[in-house]
Amino acid sequence: MRHSIFYFFLLFQIGFLQSQVGDFNFKNFNLSDGLSSSTVNYIKQDKLGQIWLATNNGLNKFNGEEFVVYRNLPEDKSTISSNNVHNILEDKDGNLWIGTFNGLNKYEPQKDQFKRYFKTSDKNSLSGNRIFASFEMKNGNIWFGTEDGISIYTKKHDSFIRFLKNSKKPTLILDIHVDKKNTVWLATFNGIIEVSRSKEGQFNHQTYRPRNLNKRFFIYKILEVEPDVLALATKYHGFLLFNKKTKQFSSPEEFDFFKNIEIKDLYKDESENLWLATTTGLFIVAPSKEITTVNSSIYEDIGSVKNHFKKIYKDNNGSIWLGTQDVGVMTWHKANQNFRRFKNSSTYNNIANCIVSDDEKNIYYGTEGGDLNKIDSSGIVTKLFDVQNKTKTTVYPIKTLYRDGNLLWIGAMKNGIKIYDLQSQREYENYLSSELINFLKDVSVLDIKKGFGNNIWIATIGRGLIKYNTKQKKMRAFNSRHLKSSYVKVIHKDKRNLIVVGSDHLSFLEAEKKENFKISNYPSIVDSSRLDIVSLHKDTRGIVWVGSRTRGLFKFTKDKKYESVIVSAKNRIFTVNAILESNKGLLWLSTDKGIVEYNPVRQESIIYNQQTLAQDNDFRVNAALKENNQLYFGAKQGIITFEPDNIVTLKNTPRVILSYLKIKNNEIDALNKNETILKNLNYSKEIVLPYNNASFSINYAFPNYINPNNNQYAYRLKGLDNNWLYTKQTEAFYTLQNAGTYTFQVKAAGYDGVWNNKITELDITIQPAPWLTWWAYLIYFVLTFGLFFSISWILQSKSRLRQKLEFEFAEKKRTEELNKAKLQFFTNISHEFRTPLTLILGPLQNILDNYNGSNVIYKKLKIIEGSANHLLRLINRLMDFRKLESNQLKLEVAEGNIVKFLQEIFLSFSEHAKNGHYNYEFHTSEDEIFVYYDRYKLERVFYNLISNAFKFTKAGGDISVHVLKDDINLIVEVKDSGIGIPEEHLDKIFDRFFEVSKNNQIEEFKKGTGIGLSIASNIVKLHQGEIFAKNLQTQGSVFTVKLKLGKEHLSESDIIGNFKMSDDVSQYAAQINVKDIELTSNPEDLLRENRKYTILVAEDNAVLRSFIKEILKPNYNIIQAENGKEALEKALKHLPDLIISDVIMPKMVGTELCSKIKTTLATSHIPVILLTSRSSLVYKFEGLESGADDYISKPFNLKEFNLRIHNILESKQRLKDKFTSGNDFTSIDVSLTSLDEQLLKKAFKVVKDNLSNQDFNVTQFSEDLGVSRSMLFNKIRAWTNSTPNEFIQEIRLNHAAKLLELNKLNISEVSYQVGFKRSKYFSQCFQKKYGVTPSEYQEKLTVSN
Repeated sequence: MRHSIFYFFLLFQIGFLQSQVGDFNFKNFNLSDGLSSSTVNYIKQDKLGQIWLATNNGLNKFNGEEFVVYRNLPEDKSTISSNNVHNILEDKDGNLWIGTFNGLNKYEPQKDQFKRYFKTSDKNSLSGNRIFASFEMKNGNIWFGTEDGISIYTKKHDSFIRFLKNSKKPTLILDIHVDKKNTVWLATFNGIIEVSRSKEGQFNHQTYRPRNLNKRFFIYKILEVEPDVLALATKYHGFLLFNKKTKQFSSPEEFDFFKNIEIKDLYKDESENLWLATTTGLFIVAPSKEITTVNSSIYEDIGSVKNHFKKIYKDNNGSIWLGTQDVGVMTWHKANQNFRRFKNSSTYNNIANCIVSDDEKNIYYGTEGGDLNKIDSSGIVTKLFDVQNKTKTTVYPIKTLYRDGNLLWIGAMKNGIKIYDLQSQREYENYLSSELINFLKDVSVLDIKKGFGNNIWIATIGRGLIKYNTKQKKMRAFNSRHLKSSYVKVIHKDKRNLIVVGSDHLSFLEAEKKENFKISNYPSIVDSSRLDIVSLHKDTRGIVWVGSRTRGLFKFTKDKKYESVIVSAKNRIFTVNAILESNKGLLWLSTDKGIVEYNPVRQESIIYNQQTLAQDNDFRVNAALKENNQLYFGAKQGIITFEPDNIVTLKNTPRVILSYLKIKNNEIDALNKNETILKNLNYSKEIVLPYNNASFSINYAFPNYINPNNNQYAYRLKGLDNNWLYTKQTEAFYTLQNAGTYTFQVKAAGYDGVWNNKITELDITIQPAPWLTWWAYLIYFVLTFGLFFSISWILQSKSRLRQKLEFEFAEKKRTEELNKAKLQFFTNISHEFRTPLTLILGPLQNILDNYNGSNVIYKKLKIIEGSANHLLRLINRLMDFRKLESNQLKLEVAEGNIVKFLQEIFLSFSEHAKNGHYNYEFHTSEDEIFVYYDRYKLERVFYNLISNAFKFTKAGGDISVHVLKDDINLIVEVKDSGIGIPEEHLDKIFDRFFEVSKNNQIEEFKKGTGIGLSIASNIVKLHQGEIFAKNLQTQGSVFTVKLKLGKEHLSESDIIGNFKMSDDVSQYAAQINVKDIELTSNPEDLLRENRKYTILVAEDNAVLRSFIKEILKPNYNIIQAENGKEALEKALKHLPDLIISDVIMPKMVGTELCSKIKTTLATSHIPVILLTSRSSLVYKFEGLESGADDYISKPFNLKEFNLRIHNILESKQRLKDKFTSGNDFTSIDVSLTSLDEQLLKKAFKVVKDNLSNQDFNVTQFSEDLGVSRSMLFNKIRAWTNSTPNEFIQEIRLNHAAKLLELNKLNISEVSYQVGFKRSKYFSQCFQKKYGVTPSEYQEKLTVSN
């Protein structure tokens, strides 16, 4: 804190009496220091040592470091009642009672709150709201002087007893005094009142005032100065004495000076000096009746100060506090006078380099500015002489002084030695020899000492050590040959010996006979570095002490070594400029830390670092003097002098007080109810902080008001660090990581460096975080135990798992090698299979082409053909996979409408979806999307994806195909509502041979080989596309294929040059001359009666339809339809013998047409051939009853095409022929649809059930069969190429032949048994069928048997 220092000079002004002038170093605290007002009405120190100041603008608390101001806040009733404060009292409980202009306040420091008391209608309230005086009696009652009498506060009832209250003539009480006899005296605005108490407890009072007064007898202060004598400070009558015995007033003659002065306060110190605070200044009356007036002075660097003093107060340390009207508060202590400073204010340079004295106690000092100054015994500083050149343009700093009688030897920098005659006060020019003058010309002289006899020793820079005999005028130089250095800084004389300080040596010169010297040189080297010695002293015990410029104090030991001396461990000393020894054997050092008192025996030190010593503690090298135990040190601003034995030190050292606590840099005061700290820190033994408030700081202060800038602190937090941390800061910062109880300790030392033993302590408990409490640790223990148990189990399991993994790894490696071997084996063997398969398929095709045998055998042959083709395709797939693995498979792409391509693949699963009740859908954003793709390879990709969707989706699930595109990609999504894919397997499903781990859901479905998706992925990558899978949020999964639009991503070699679509008839040019065929676009039917069979051709491509018509019309009747719907209508109308349909057609696709044909009773017997571009359709619906009878891939071989048609129609004809020629029609084995088969079986049953019914006819037959006569006729004609009557008769004759074979009935009985009315007609029909009569047939069988 910045303090202003006021210098007041004591002028003794009683008549002709005048005493010695001294200076009082008052320190001033004003608005710039934080004081709230320049007017201080009252001063009080509390039990903690804090100073409380009553001002006109709030109550101030000062702890030596900062002011805290308490002001009235109208909205807060816990604040002080008024800012105009008159009086302060501290009771026995430590509470402060604050008297203000408006009410009385009780301040509780523990809560940092005020409780207000006011005058009310209640007789037990204050007698007046303006409080001017207070006093606590022995019984604990507190008397308050108000504007209307006395209010006596009783703690028990927390109420007041009014005394001397007079509403008509209010009595203003300004002071309350209790004398040594416990008599209460009251100072009022019109007299002094003596208060006594009767035996009954009643108060009696008596008022005293002088007679014949012109003005009110206004009394400010009562002070008992002698037994039975009271001193009174009055407003109009100056200083008066009142004799308690005689009840008389008197004004001593020696106090006539104060007769017309307004006196505000009185104080008597321990030296019996009486201090008077007046409106015109501060006066001190000594017991000798001498009066010292402390006036304001107009000082060059301070300014004018008014002399209105209001209050005098002495604190526990003896400091005097003065409350003023206009300049705040001032304080003074005897310790302020420990050190005095002298300087010549009339010169610009007061840097004192050297000091000497004379016999008359005058002090002389030379300065850096070349001035020689004199301080006389009265303290007046004058300039005597200056060292300059002749033109007075250059000054030469004076480095050393030596007095020889009236002659003063002056050693200057680069100007040798000057002799000054103190008596004549002029320079003595011819005293030195010319030899010495010439030798020292332009030489710097650093030290001069008296030698033995008439010898003078001179220390120089560059010329070494010089011995000069003043009587003989002879000189002798000791240079580097003798002293190891010509640079000599300090000389110390001891009886007949010299100690000389050189640049890097310490030299001892021991006197021998004939003025010879034994010289011993000792290098000033410590720890391998040079010790820059600047001062030297040999004490009374013979110990040589040396001071260094940068390394502190050393002791030169008997074994000729330098021993470092720790002057102060807490405040390390680096520079020792000069060393003196007091009469008590103590060393006094001028250092970089101030003046230091060092006890070499106890090895203890006190550092004096007061502001009055020297600015920046800049003392000068070897500038020191001891004169009758008065010590002088040269400094930057003149001479510092003191008497060691008279230094005043603190006797009552207060303890450090805790100011406030900051949490996260936010101040927490006692009024903050949201915090755990509800008490003032100084009244708290412990504070508890939550774990998240463990970052805090504590502010503290040392209530020492004597040079508080030099206060030092030491603090520590026990539990964190037991070492004291020394500092001058007033705040300690901590961030605690661990919960627990810590003890904060702090102590302090005042300006004298003496540490007090009163340690201030505060326990700080940091609550643990919830995760660090005992129950948390219990949980941690349980978890840790569980963890260790789990780790142990895991380690064991891991060991077992490692063994298992090693085994599995070996097994996997063996499996991979086996798979590789298998793949290689199957690849190799596939080549071997292809040859026999080709040999099987070739002859098999020839057999099928020319087969005319049993339909059962024909069907089995077809199964063999399908299985052989399927096996061939599997072999081809295996070989393709091998090519993919070895990057040998090449793309063969061409542009095409991929929507139609995908739709055809989609339709190949429609019947399967229908049978499984799947919700099977196809969605496309556009009808045509042209992409470059490889038909054969990409067909396998989407066939595999859709097949997997059915495979992993239960019946009744949802499967859909979505086709869309963006700017650069075609996107195909295959979604299903199946079991989905485990998330951990999503990135592995496209790996070769990878199959999802078995579970209950997957086991319901057939497992694959694990290469389908791998092949699909490789094919998509060949197309420079992407394929990936993800699970749907609800259920199931979606596989997405992205193919790039355009052909920039493909190489030229990948694109087929002259690709032709499957519907392009030019592909058949090699098989037939297409130009000779008439191609028409109109679907004209070719129906000729002479043609044997009628074929319905359904194809939306007009050119291809006309092409098929042209190649078939020579042999068949042709009916044409351009879409599926039209084809169905014509099939129902014409009932053709065969239907040839394309798969993809408008209005109704081919697969739907086929299904409707096969499920419609009228047409279910008609065989259907589907034309498809996709080979997958060829084998997809084998065995499906509602499927096509045959599939032909486009482009097709014309010969094969005609042969397929011929075979199907011939197969149908064989059924009819067998009926007419076979012996047992019930054994017909031609492949029929389930609907026809059921109807045929029912027809057989109806006829058999009516064999003996002679009235059974076609009408009854159609009724029993559940069909119309025309439908019955069509069906019988389609099955047997006969009429219903012929069908019935054929069955009857067959049964009759069986009856005849049994030979149990005669011919007539057989005739009636099979439903013939007449035997003759039966015989005619029988003979027509079998070529013999019944009797001949029977005889023939009998002979053969």
